[in-house]
Amino acid sequence: MIKRELNKSISISNLWENLRKWNLTPQKPEKEALEKNPAAVKKWLKEKWPKIEEHRRRWQAMLYFQDESGVSLIPVLGKTWAPKGKTPKIKVTGHKGGLCVTSAISPAGRMVFRIENHTICAEDHIDFLKQIMRQHPHRKIIVVEDNATPHIAKAVKDFVRDNKSKIAVYYLPTYSPDLNPDEKVWRYLKYVKLKAHQARNIKEFKPLVQAKMQGIQRKPKLIKSFFVGNILF
Repeated sequence: MIKRELNKSISISNLWENLRKWNLTPQKPEKEALEKNPAAVKKWLKEKWPKIEEHRRRWQAMLYFQDESGVSLIPVLGKTWAPKGKTPKIKVTGHKGGLCVTSAISPAGRMVFRIENHTICAEDHIDFLKQIMRQHPHRKIIVVEDNATPHIAKAVKDFVRDNKSKIAVYYLPTYSPDLNPDEKVWRYLKYVKLKAHQARNIKEFKPLVQAKMQGIQRKPKLIKSFFVGNILF
């Protein structure tokens, strides 16, 4: 690119040295959807988020950010050390399949989760909202989530309306996972807790995922760390 754009030649070593001097480091880019609307996000942050915060203070409510993710039976593999030219191997299952995990986390360090063997539907989501409410029988609940089809289904909106004195649901702008701290739960689960797991089938995999999620659930400081660096906090 340097040769093409500037008609100059530079050695790789000199290029690396200059990049370091400019305080640049090699990094893996995060994905951002082409469909994301920055103007809509800016408007949401300016108008909707202050309303959510005001609602939370007025209700003295528990605030949760909710999301779902598929967890594959085929594990994520990380890097390790090995002799040059001898790529290490680790035995993992070749069977396809997975689970759908739903979680909701609070800035207070609380987590609620459930695991399904199937794709989430509106009734599953209603059950999960009820599960959150059962965790706080004497508190009001505010849930912030994305616009996934099960979340915006009529049945869900009817449930929220029928329980409007106890729970409120707000939706994030479309294609904006970076606003949802709950996304970090999946990164931690898949790339740390389940990395190179040895489960061979769903029967072995489900209790493993259950145990790893319970491990996260028991660590309020870890859950609070998922909110660090988020633009909302």
